[in-house]
Amino acid sequence: MPNKDVPSRAMLAAIGQVANECSNVEETLRDLYCHLIDSPCGHVILAGESLNASMTACLGAARYNASLSRKQLDQIIVIFQSLKEVGSTRNYIVHSRWVKLNKPGLHYGVQSRRATTGPESAQTVRGETWSVPDVVLIAEAFEQINSALGQLIDSLTTGPYAYPMRRNIADRIERLFSEMLGENWSGAAAKQDS
Repeated sequence: MPNKDVPSRAMLAAIGQVANECSNVEETLRDLYCHLIDSPCGHVILAGESLNASMTACLGAARYNASLSRKQLDQIIVIFQSLKEVGSTRNYIVHSRWVKLNKPGLHYGVQSRRATTGPESAQTVRGETWSVPDVVLIAEAFEQINSALGQLIDSLTTGPYAYPMRRNIADRIERLFSEMLGENWSGAAAKQDS
């Protein structure tokens, strides 16, 4: 029996758009960190870190980077303030259980949260009503932040640093297996492709 409360495809797509755009920002933060520490190792250092941890690392490196102008440092601070605002909203959007409401276009999201001893300790559940356009606005905010980060990176004098997945790893793996297995590797790879 179908569940009528299931979120609309448009809502699910908007939630996915938020997750994707945030992932783009996370990758750009790793790029920024590489520039700030002047090393491609930044991608490895920040791999798997949360958005907040990546911002903290970038801000710490920026404060010690003598090649940055005061304007560039201020730009990082402003971008990160915007990113903190949409970052917490992203967590709510992506980690909530969404149901479609009776009013067209509206969905209700419920997110369970860990109990804490802080000022919000009584709120272990957060619930809000959102529309698809509201969620898309959050995705667009991430796009704008990513663009601002990209422009900032373009203004820096270090780099470029290729993200490991951009370095034709597949070609190197195939060459390695061909060297190890010879003709057998070529035949196995051809069979998998068909």
